[in-house]
Amino acid sequence: MRFTVNRRSFVDHLTRVARLAASRAVRPTLLGVALSAAEGQFQATCHTNSGDVVAWGSRYGAASVDEPGQAIAPAAILRDTVKSLPGDTVTIETDDHDIAVSAAGGRSTIRQLGGVDDFPTEPDLGDEGLDVAWETVQPHVLAVAYAASTDRRRPILGGVCFAEGSTGLELVATDSYRLAVSETGIPYPAGLGRPLFPAKLLGTEIPRLTGGGEWGIIHKRDDGRWLTIAGDEGALTVRGIEGAFPNYRSLIPEATAHYATAPREAWLQALASAKTVAAGHVPVRVVSLNGSGVELTVVRQDVGGFTGYVEGSRSDMPEGMMMAFNWKYLSDAVAHGGDEPTLQIVDPAKPAVLRDGGRTNLIMPVRL
Repeated sequence: MRFTVNRRSFVDHLTRVARLAASRAVRPTLLGVALSAAEGQFQATCHTNSGDVVAWGSRYGAASVDEPGQAIAPAAILRDTVKSLPGDTVTIETDDHDIAVSAAGGRSTIRQLGGVDDFPTEPDLGDEGLDVAWETVQPHVLAVAYAASTDRRRPILGGVCFAEGSTGLELVATDSYRLAVSETGIPYPAGLGRPLFPAKLLGTEIPRLTGGGEWGIIHKRDDGRWLTIAGDEGALTVRGIEGAFPNYRSLIPEATAHYATAPREAWLQALASAKTVAAGHVPVRVVSLNGSGVELTVVRQDVGGFTGYVEGSRSDMPEGMMMAFNWKYLSDAVAHGGDEPTLQIVDPAKPAVLRDGGRTNLIMPVRL
């Protein structure tokens, strides 16, 4: 294999895709990036298999290909080598054992990581499944992925659930302390069930890999659910997480007794002002002001306190009624909500709901 490519562009491609490569692995090829070149284009692919997360990520771009072929290189070493060389272009050339990286004034040799047959084979999923315009779905993914668990011992709660809602496809995530739901309005067949896909990959890696213009397909196969996303500059194939997602609908109250509403920016401004005092897990109190709005208060015995009015807020909570929330959880819910989220309250001791349009966030209160 021999091809020449823009050096800066190649470094960018390798940096993006190498995030999927393992930092430690029993099989050396899992540390690597699979390179291929043919017909004026190169492709760089990495694979991750960390138990419940199985995925292949690829980046591709234009190249001057003198000899097509394939090879596996250590991802981090190849990226750093290309980055360190001078010049505008870099040439990648392989023999049976080594990869030569050449640029103006420099040449490095890197040992290949075994044969190309040792690299995990990406499944051939075909084109059958539910087509979705991913550029339409991605904002809804970002609206809920923040609520997914980061605890690797709870893989099911680390996923974003695709489910049939009252208006079509809705996305859901929860870490058992908070819950986020976003209605997409996209038709969704019940036969696909409720597949789960890793929140981290969907929320961060897809934008980095695909480069825009994305289309996705949800595949239903005997070995589970799969999701493929393809864009102008890259692609991601990810296997669904096995297991049943909690019955989240039963957690959301159908009726509420009181509300407090304000523009999102006003909520965020008041919460930002309270941040210094509310560092860590110190709760922030939402207090009613006799129908004229709400204020946020924080009391921290070793530091001091904060009281701030939420500009433009309205409320029908009885005067002095109060609920307390984890500062970060409330801030995240407001930041990922709509333009004017409304806090709906059943009882100060029960979970509150932050709603705006098709976005719903359930937040557990903190007992003082």
